[in-house]
Amino acid sequence: MELTVLDSSFRRAKMVENWNSLVWTERYSQNGDFELISYNISEIMSLLPLGGALDPPCVVAIRESPVPMLVENHKLEKPKNSAPRIVTTGRTFETVLDRRVTIRAVTSGVARAPWIIEATSAALAAYTAAKTIIVDGAATSLDIIPEINLLNGVSDAGATQKYPVEPKELYGWLLETLALGKYGLKSSIPVSASDVKITVQTYKGTDRRTQVVFDVTLDQFDEAQYLLSKLGYKNTMITATTNGMETSNTGSAVGGLARRVEYQDISSEVTLAAGTDLTNLTINKGKVALADLQPVSLFSGEIAAKQAAQYGVDYFLGDTVKLAGEYGLTQDVRIAEFVRTEDATGVKAFPTFEAA
Repeated sequence: MELTVLDSSFRRAKMVENWNSLVWTERYSQNGDFELISYNISEIMSLLPLGGALDPPCVVAIRESPVPMLVENHKLEKPKNSAPRIVTTGRTFETVLDRRVTIRAVTSGVARAPWIIEATSAALAAYTAAKTIIVDGAATSLDIIPEINLLNGVSDAGATQKYPVEPKELYGWLLETLALGKYGLKSSIPVSASDVKITVQTYKGTDRRTQVVFDVTLDQFDEAQYLLSKLGYKNTMITATTNGMETSNTGSAVGGLARRVEYQDISSEVTLAAGTDLTNLTINKGKVALADLQPVSLFSGEIAAKQAAQYGVDYFLGDTVKLAGEYGLTQDVRIAEFVRTEDATGVKAFPTFEAA
């Protein structure tokens, strides 16, 4: 991998060399991150400075990807009987949104007014909240981040729903809201010569199940492991809010031994008044929680370096593809992350999956 530091216009500038290993991970529904290890401590600290309290962050990227990441931590280690080394880590650029909170106005002596966004999708609600804070500067013009080009890349539109915006870090609220529609948030460096901003946008994966199939029988995995389990599986969720409770399920209501019930209390997150808007939002929150509690009947393994489908060409983060294993096992999965590693053993690049 070719790691470079971006300049003030977010163009690739200085090359970072003399490192021993680099792990670069991009994710769909959570932030990505990187870890660089080097024995050239002074050189790395000079090339990748943390800077002072008021300095802009150091931003890096690799040649193989348009995703920028922030340099956030340096850890100096001196293992016994080994040379000192530096471990440098950071996260994808959109995490700068955790430097803002979901507050639209600050008036001395006046309580915070409730903030409810009406939108036709969770992606539009997330975009609206972010725009209000970092583009419009609703609370203060100091909250505006002029280095960001904010976009909503999701065209989905359903019935209008109300999304309560509770006071918390902006980035955390965005991820929670985007999870309601299984959307992602990503950053990318400028493309055109005249562009000097990093694009941060909501987006949605594409259904590529008919075009992209990862198949063990075709030697597309270097190794595979199979896991069949219903431990932790739930098909019914009771969700409590300040003004009521609702029941969600994974399809239709079931009873007897087939019924597996879980409970969650989100009173601190949702304070809508009782009514249709609260009912719809609460049921949706329950379904999102159930998506992480499904039975496992699949396999895992490391994707072979040489395979038909290529990341960034045939499939992307958030896309839905098909995994086909032996013993009749198959499942629709989402591309949850893409990992690139380089060290003394060589270079590897492979996706990881989550149930779709």
